[in-house]
Amino acid sequence: MPGPLVALAPIVTAAGRFAVPYLAKELGKIGSNKFVQTYGNEAFTSLNETLTKNTTMVNPEAMPMVNPSFKAPGVIAPDAEEMEREAERIREMAKPIGFPADPPIKPDIKTGETTPPKINTVEEFPAEDKPLPKTPGFAEGDKIDIPIITYYNKDDELIKEGLKTYEEVYSEDDFKTANKNFPELSIENNKKIVDADKHFGARALDKDFDTTRLIYLTPKQYLNLSNDFDENSNWSKARIDYLTEKLKQGKEMGEIPALFVGKEDNNYIVRGHEGRHRASAFLNAGYDKIPVRIQGISREKESDIENKLYTATPNSNVGKQLYSKEFANFIPEKIISERIREDRSLSGEVDFSVELKPTDFYDVVTKEKLFKADDVNTQTEEIQKEFDKEQSNIGNQTKKLLKK
Repeated sequence: MPGPLVALAPIVTAAGRFAVPYLAKELGKIGSNKFVQTYGNEAFTSLNETLTKNTTMVNPEAMPMVNPSFKAPGVIAPDAEEMEREAERIREMAKPIGFPADPPIKPDIKTGETTPPKINTVEEFPAEDKPLPKTPGFAEGDKIDIPIITYYNKDDELIKEGLKTYEEVYSEDDFKTANKNFPELSIENNKKIVDADKHFGARALDKDFDTTRLIYLTPKQYLNLSNDFDENSNWSKARIDYLTEKLKQGKEMGEIPALFVGKEDNNYIVRGHEGRHRASAFLNAGYDKIPVRIQGISREKESDIENKLYTATPNSNVGKQLYSKEFANFIPEKIISERIREDRSLSGEVDFSVELKPTDFYDVVTKEKLFKADDVNTQTEEIQKEFDKEQSNIGNQTKKLLKK
């Protein structure tokens, strides 16, 4: 007796991990279109590739019956007799529900001038009047760069438990309390530069941001600057879907997405991030720009200076200190993803870096610009003049003290 399919490595699908024989049977049972909808296009491709590589080890009699019109590499199609048997089975199944069966094939033998009855074999279905759904936030004809599909098993117990924890993180009662205690930072009162700012209130802004700058990026730019993540895993899909719904309902977010950077030459290098699911949700909800916190992390290798001084705001308590003023006035030319430096770029530095101007930087809380001029040279000259002026004042005060 021929043996079953040999043991092969399981295939990762949108619904989980499954053995090759099981997926092969599923393909024959539900057809290619339903298979792709259930298990994903990547699973379908992986199954065909696996079967192609293992045709010598596959028992043809154990293979499932597939649609003869579908030519999938590595899938063994039925012979003519099997096709006829399958067609007869389908005709028998069609009779009870009112679909006309195909007329039997008869030899062309004339026995008289009789006209055979005409059988209508065309199936008619009512026209669908309902328009196709549109992606929220995008006009007709717009290009969507990252379509994030959020189909997942909502009844999965682990996902239910995870989302229950998420409800505690995004507690509306906590948001209301913070807005009540700090009304000037509430969503109703704080300053907004872009539409996405309306989702960040006192809970997100009531922190020490002396060494943090604010910039505005597209969700795609943020995702390119941060490392890749598996947005197709069930838990990621569930989180993105949850956050997307919150945004569509106008709900509050607890934290502004962040990029953690180090200073190298005249650039910021992204070395960490926090907020990829939020950025994906903003993308799904149709927002063109989102606020992003820029925070220094660790120390610069050559000078051993803390990178947070290079992201400090010039007018903050940290930025006004004599030892840090020079660093707090640093203006980078670009912010670049770490993955470029590790040779993991998919399409070049252009996609994984963003050029910056002095006026791109804001105070996180007040939304005031940190630097006045777009021209870096002009800005640097103004900063140097202020620095020299303060140095002169300190010198004069020192002389007066010594004189006394």
